[in-house]
Amino acid sequence: MTIFAIVGATEPAKLAAALNANFPANYIKIPPGENYLVAVSPKIAATAKEVSDRLGITDGSNGSAVILNVAGYYGRSSPQIWEWVAGSELTSRSNNGSSWQYTSYGNSRSDAASVSDDGL
Repeated sequence: MTIFAIVGATEPAKLAAALNANFPANYIKIPPGENYLVAVSPKIAATAKEVSDRLGITDGSNGSAVILNVAGYYGRSSPQIWEWVAGSELTSRSNNGSSWQYTSYGNSRSDAASVSDDGL
């Protein structure tokens, strides 16, 4: 799953309805304000633009907002937020030249392991 942050929503009721329709069990609101985290399978939407399209942000039908791909995280918030993030199984993958680097994020730490290209 990839986590996206949605901030600055201008039509919060419409955005909440779109989140409920498209990602019913995979989002959490971050108070205060109308900010959200949404966990998305790459099979459904792999980019911030694809999430925007699904939520009706791109065409403006559900207002406007900024959607960001979350590559890492750190901060202070309620345990509910950290538990949600840890439960979403955020995993990133990047090619560091001769091998792929997999980094899993959970709570406020990361663990990394390298795998050769043959291992993919």
